[in-house]
Amino acid sequence: MDIDELKNEFGALSAPQGFNATHHINEDQSASLINRLIKSDKKSKEILKRFYIIYFVIAAFYFGLFILNPDPDLKLNDRINGFLLFLGIMLFAIMGKYKFSELLKINYGKPNKEFLHDAFLRYKFWTKEMNYALLIVAIINVGSCRSYVVNYPHFDKMWVDVLAFEVFFVTAMLIGVFFGYQHWKKHKKPLFDEIVILLKEGE
Repeated sequence: MDIDELKNEFGALSAPQGFNATHHINEDQSASLINRLIKSDKKSKEILKRFYIIYFVIAAFYFGLFILNPDPDLKLNDRINGFLLFLGIMLFAIMGKYKFSELLKINYGKPNKEFLHDAFLRYKFWTKEMNYALLIVAIINVGSCRSYVVNYPHFDKMWVDVLAFEVFFVTAMLIGVFFGYQHWKKHKKPLFDEIVILLKEGE
């Protein structure tokens, strides 16, 4: 769907009624932004679809390996750790599927101010999904730490093993956040900044 089709179908790319004439949202700039958001959202949908499918497959693998596996040598502690990893990965898959579904519901024909507000929430770096992701990472952290401490001890005292693992895990997560921010800064921030400017012009 291109911007001309949106104009014909919705006719809603002009500023909403009631905007001050000296502070209206520039129609050409808004139309250009919406066209770029459509392309960006399409790419995000493709990535999310691959993401949640892969995570569902991995979750199924962990469920079979640690939960359904009848191997008598598989200890209860291993099953608990495996379940925590399965749960975390499954929750990530569900979150990815939910986000994908939300992108499918985007209405590009909304009044500009309402549409830009939704886009603002969607394109800022720290979205509400990030808070849920932290909880899921915590679940995976517990399962991974328990498995590491029990199966691969390196020190005489357990708390030292736990501390060593947490330093590694938190460092890995911070590196992930850093690269995620760099990706957002390159691909999303220019759109986000333009959304903010147009929202301010529409006030």
